Amino acid sequence: MCAYCGHFVTKVAEKIEVRGRHNHDFPYYGHIVRLGCYRNAPGCMGIERVSNGYSWFRGYSWQIQLCRNCNIQLGWKYMSQDDSFYGLVFKMLREEKPEEDNDANDNEGDGHK
Repeated sequence: MCAYCGHFVTKVAEKIEVRGRHNHDFPYYGHIVRLGCYRNAPGCMGIERVSNGYSWFRGYSWQIQLCRNCNIQLGWKYMSQDDSFYGLVFKMLREEKPEEDNDANDNEGDGHK
């Protein structure tokens, strides 16, 4: 989910490896950006044009991806003739914490969960 607003972005099950790894580090304006690669990210929306310029993944064009809810940049979508994936910045994401099952505790002994 988006670390800024909590909007759903993708699932852990969508994690993939690109060039043998899920996570990749790249220099970006004097900082290191750590991306995770995901097959799908329905909580993202592309903005601006698709660029064929400098790509961190050779052979792929890219497009900036924002959170569909708050419009903060989450990463990039990478596209080639045969493939596409999302490179999402780890620090812009957080995993959803499982909800506690309070109903199960409140209804102990009555057969409801």
